Amino acid sequence: MSITKKPYSLASICRTAAALCMAAASLVTAHAAPIDLADQPLFSTVGVPGNLLLAVSAEWPTVSTPAYLSTTAYDAATTYVGYFDAAKCYRYVDYTVPADGHFTPHGLAAANHACTSTTTASLWSGNYLNWASTQTMDAFRWALTGGDRVVDTTTSTIIEKTRHSGQGNRSSIYPDKVLTSGSSGATPFNWSVVNSRVWGLGTALYFSGGQELSCSFATNGSRRTTFTCNASSVGGGTAAPQTAGNTPAEGGSATVTAALNGSAGTLTCTVTRSASNVNSGNDYTYSCSTSLSGGTACAAAASHSSGSAAATCNTAATVTDYAGQSTAAGNAPATAVYKVNARVKVCDTTVGLEANCKQYGSNYKPEGLIQQYAQKLRYSTFGYLNDSGDTPFRRDGGVMRARMKYVGPTTPIPGSPSVSNTRTEWDAATGVMLQNPDASDATATTAESTTAGYTVTITNSGVMNYLNRFGKIETGNYKGYDPVSEMYYAGQRYFRNLGNVSEYSSLASAGSLATMKTWLDGFPVINTWDDPILYTCQKNFILGIGDVYTHRDKNLPGSTIRGTDEPAVPAAVSGDSTV
Repeated sequence: MSITKKPYSLASICRTAAALCMAAASLVTAHAAPIDLADQPLFSTVGVPGNLLLAVSAEWPTVSTPAYLSTTAYDAATTYVGYFDAAKCYRYVDYTVPADGHFTPHGLAAANHACTSTTTASLWSGNYLNWASTQTMDAFRWALTGGDRVVDTTTSTIIEKTRHSGQGNRSSIYPDKVLTSGSSGATPFNWSVVNSRVWGLGTALYFSGGQELSCSFATNGSRRTTFTCNASSVGGGTAAPQTAGNTPAEGGSATVTAALNGSAGTLTCTVTRSASNVNSGNDYTYSCSTSLSGGTACAAAASHSSGSAAATCNTAATVTDYAGQSTAAGNAPATAVYKVNARVKVCDTTVGLEANCKQYGSNYKPEGLIQQYAQKLRYSTFGYLNDSGDTPFRRDGGVMRARMKYVGPTTPIPGSPSVSNTRTEWDAATGVMLQNPDASDATATTAESTTAGYTVTITNSGVMNYLNRFGKIETGNYKGYDPVSEMYYAGQRYFRNLGNVSEYSSLASAGSLATMKTWLDGFPVINTWDDPILYTCQKNFILGIGDVYTHRDKNLPGSTIRGTDEPAVPAAVSGDSTV
């Protein structure tokens, strides 16, 4: 920050100094008391913005785990935070075009967040929907930006939840949620059990009234396997678990069948032992299947690698797009499985506004902490190339996705009036988010992809867009290796004006257009960095996000713990002696 000073003559400076000395002497003589010295610049009455760099190492399973861990303990008296308003009841609308289906507010909930359906209105508790559907990344996005807007017009806003890729074991990554009292006002159904599923469904949800059938297996140290068939509440029927011990002979199989009480059908579990490589750790396969009276059937299989394995399948052969069915209207069989889009209309004045809605004219938009502090902080985002390949070809490290900037419609000028921001991320009049606010960075990345052999046209950019949509534009698996410390180091390099590490961001050796698209994930990769420090007294922060699997992150200056499961240390990193 610079301050313009008026020139003075030497004579005037001497006269002023003499007057100050005489005044000081008079004060000491009169009061003889200590004088407090200012710890701020005497002539500065303005502040400067801080810089906040978000290093988002949000691979799986961070992105894919539930925000509320319990699978059975929905507490209607507890308020669950998420995209839905816990104090409201919702209807599901636009179901005639399934792709447009979403929840819309209907009215306020009663005590304990209860919603009572009628023959004309099938109602869902927003509180229950938050508990059932909110992933950890949804909580992050809701707090920082207000959420990903799949519909964003002057008069309407619809938010969509984080995509679930289906990576990992369903029973441990995002188990099905089970509501044991469907008539409690949480859903339109009065089934004895309401199951909800998120795992592997992208941005959709499944609801059903029947427990899934499953085969489960456990192996002890001597490799003797026990396996069990389980069934309960399947179309109103139950089956006692059936268990068989010991493994079959090499090349053989063993089967257990459980009869379903209350509905005609059986559940069959089979374990097969490989004829060779029995000690390889992957020598058993397991499957379960069902046969019900209506002719429906399902099957699933799993392979044992170590410890235990499970195979599950749902008895419903057909998934139906939800169209407002409820038992209040008498048309929701417990054997059905209904699909809904995890989308919700927000900031609707006809029912009442959520706490995070901000007014734009006569309409409102959901906003988070980034918008709230847009006049006090500048923001930048770092991620990585979505590359989960094997070493030595895998890309690790931190990649700039959006350079440091103000994100709001105006740019504050310390000590002067604000000016219009040409890189704003939302419209000042309507609050509508802009898809490509950093168009030059998007264009540069398109050109670099062409140079690397495969043209990927980038049309999305911006701090908040990246936070909301990474992993959604180019769908597939989320990154499987978490280089969180290398991302933190890359962020430090940005603040120290050291420049990009080319090995972290290189698009070379993608090998195919599909791989290139996966690496880029629909957003810029910025290789030419600017200097984020505008003022010498500026405060700089890095907000890092990771999980328990942050162990592919040792390629750092001075590191002595790098393993063979990581790429080579880049020269720019090993040569950095400033850390």
